[in-house]
Amino acid sequence: MNIVTILMVLPLLVALTNMLTNVIKGLCDLFADHASLVAPTVAELLTLLATAAYLEIFSVTATWYWYAGGAVAGAVVAYVAMNGYDGLYEDLIKHMKGLAGGGNE
Repeated sequence: MNIVTILMVLPLLVALTNMLTNVIKGLCDLFADHASLVAPTVAELLTLLATAAYLEIFSVTATWYWYAGGAVAGAVVAYVAMNGYDGLYEDLIKHMKGLAGGGNE
């Protein structure tokens, strides 16, 4: 899997996560009250299912690191679905400045 494929699939997973989360929140008040738990759960499930589908379609041997990478990608999908791409970009810049010794400006 190359980076172009990943960059094409992640926005689709974010859109699906947003749609499914809104549908699930509309099912009952319990889900609506705990939306901050529903979105990451949906994102992780969708991303791990997409990882498993990729492995099956392209006949790739399923090893632990594929699913570990899928879980990390699921966390990114969940973060973007809840905070948007701007929030991800701003947090990455803030943390990169901190790592580079840029200080807290």
